[in-house]
Amino acid sequence: MSKAYDRVEWRFLDAVMNKMGFNDRWRRWIMECMSTVNYSFTINGEIREYVTPQRGIRQGDPLSLYLFLLCSEGLSSLLHTATEEKRIMGLKISRLGPTVSHLFFADDSLIFCKADPKNATELRRILHVYEKGTGQMINLEKSSVLFSKNVDQQLQLVTSQALGDIQIVNKGRYLGLPMVVTRSKNQLFGYIKDNIQHRLQRWKNKLLSAAGKEVMLKAVALALPTYTMSCFKLPKRLRKDINSIMANYWWGEANGRNKMHWSSWSNIALDRKFGGLGFKDLEAFNIALLGKQVWRLLTQPNLLVSKVLKARYFPKESIFNCKVPANASWTWKGLMGTRKFMEGGIRRRIGNGKSTNIWGDCWIPDAHLDKVSSTKPQGSALQKVHDLIHQRKWNRPLIFATFSNQDAGKILNIPISLGDREDCHYWIHRTNGIYTVGSAYRKLTQDATLDHQGCFKKWWTTVTEAKARTEGNDHLSLTANILWHIWKNRNAREFDGKQRQPWKTVQKAQEEWFEFKEANDKSSTRSIEETGTRQSQVQLQEQRHNSVTLRLAIQVRKVTSQLGIGITCAGNIQQQAQGWALHDRSSGNHLIDELEAIKLLLSKAAVYQFENIEVRLDNKRVFHLIQHAKTQDMRVTTLLEDILTLKALFRMCSICLVNGDNNHLSNRISAYALNIIQDEEFVIP
Repeated sequence: MSKAYDRVEWRFLDAVMNKMGFNDRWRRWIMECMSTVNYSFTINGEIREYVTPQRGIRQGDPLSLYLFLLCSEGLSSLLHTATEEKRIMGLKISRLGPTVSHLFFADDSLIFCKADPKNATELRRILHVYEKGTGQMINLEKSSVLFSKNVDQQLQLVTSQALGDIQIVNKGRYLGLPMVVTRSKNQLFGYIKDNIQHRLQRWKNKLLSAAGKEVMLKAVALALPTYTMSCFKLPKRLRKDINSIMANYWWGEANGRNKMHWSSWSNIALDRKFGGLGFKDLEAFNIALLGKQVWRLLTQPNLLVSKVLKARYFPKESIFNCKVPANASWTWKGLMGTRKFMEGGIRRRIGNGKSTNIWGDCWIPDAHLDKVSSTKPQGSALQKVHDLIHQRKWNRPLIFATFSNQDAGKILNIPISLGDREDCHYWIHRTNGIYTVGSAYRKLTQDATLDHQGCFKKWWTTVTEAKARTEGNDHLSLTANILWHIWKNRNAREFDGKQRQPWKTVQKAQEEWFEFKEANDKSSTRSIEETGTRQSQVQLQEQRHNSVTLRLAIQVRKVTSQLGIGITCAGNIQQQAQGWALHDRSSGNHLIDELEAIKLLLSKAAVYQFENIEVRLDNKRVFHLIQHAKTQDMRVTTLLEDILTLKALFRMCSICLVNGDNNHLSNRISAYALNIIQDEEFVIP
């Protein structure tokens, strides 16, 4: 489009907003914003005259971007209508795929149609109608037409003439990327290398310090190929050339010759904590960027690109199981190059189980490849995980009858969400389960780093470098405390014959460290998180006075995988104290067992319709986990979501941390709960 913003007709913009259903008052506001503008001119330093425009939207105004999108909706609607009425034949890359007629980005338009005079004439008519209505004008000098190599030369000439004698090109770019990928990939993407080399030649190497060169390389040189690498896999030779250019610039030159390289670029590209300078490893960075596209295909199937690629390459199966055809595009081959890495980090997080395949998807934590190892029984109709769930609980008889004991145990350890949410993909290398390029890059570079096993010096260097990170000193002191407890338990086993479970060792070390940190910070061991709106201090005290206090304890019998839950419920003076003994199955993970117990406690309190409750915990790790709600374990994530959902049901819900007391009544009730069959409730005298 020529002078796209300046030529917008106000009447057309108002008509589009009216057609799209914008409120009359809103339209009046927008029109006043555009029509009350005056322009003046500065001549020889003095402001002269004023001009009142009759059309156009202002450059640089944040509102103008959205207004121009409304204008583009007019052209988009014309093209959609012509495609539906078969006046223009759009592009389909597969029989089952959607028809693509156009792609818009600001004032750049990419339009697809059949290469014949009829389609070209209709397209020219549509553009003419758009020009008349909006005031826009097509810039034919900057426009071009790209034909398939299968189109006859004479037909190309006739079609381009029907479009208004638009120039014919053999290769083109859209948004800086090549539209046609040829066999010579190094030559095709060579412009990236040329751009980087041109930029580096313009910088005075001698005038920059090492820090200055580092900033330049990271902020400019490494940023140039980022957009291209997010869409295409760069050839290995090109990546090597780019690394070589940056290495030569880093070490500098003298008398027209490159200086000695005292370290390889692969060592310099390592993270600082591993002895490098943090330059990007282009291969790992390329994979991480392409992995983002794979993640979008999985999590956003309604996007146009997702529909097109799914219909072409994996219409009936998972993206991780489909075959890569020999004639696949360079884009698809690049995405498939990341498939093994992505499959290793993506799991299915169970919600209602309706979209997860039992036999093909990765959905069982701690299993081999996180998949079912049992063979599907002959004649079994079980397909989706939802078939194994009954009334929001696992169908235990069906599971034990269908799977091996090992698989059945792992399935029963997966928490079932209270809400009927859909299954989703979960990225296990990040605490919130959402894929990011940074988390993927860290995982790729960590896998390729130095091996620290068996070398105490390297390991200790890595630990001490934690001081430079945020909260690094805390991590370092906690690590030292865990090591100290491991050493003490080793001595107790060797000399006194005392055996302590490893998880208890780590838990005790963490609890001691939290107590030490809280004492140093001079903070109270009691920390309360309130749900609901903020209230005055007086009202808060009244709520606490009228609240119900719940104390929780659990015990596990590992031989039979039984979980005993003891809960004491004490209210104000007018209410009698109660005890709840609950019996459940242990997951084998103490953290998950305790979170499951808290979930049951809150569910029970909601049934009794308590308004203000105060839950007292003695496990610091569980308490801090609920406070921050950050974990890489998707089972824990499900439980935390349910706990936060249940907390919102109360007028006030406080989670408190108190000192442990093994003689507390809730501990005795939890021991009693191990021997019952059904849950019991009783009044405490």
